Amino acid sequence: MALASNRRIGMAIGILMGRHGLTDAQAFDLLREFGNRRNVKPAAVAEDVVHTGALRIASA
Repeated sequence: MALASNRRIGMAIGILMGRHGLTDAQAFDLLREFGNRRNVKPAAVAEDVVHTGALRIASA
């Protein structure tokens, strides 16, 4: 399970790098900070980025 979430995080980082012209470190920081502000785990944020191509988390 951890390997799958790490792969999704890597995919999300790649998407963010391409869309926003970020380095891998900047993209990871953006993903992490976005999750921290919304109290959402990075894996959940990454999954959403992979599916939508954007940083957004729907309200529960």
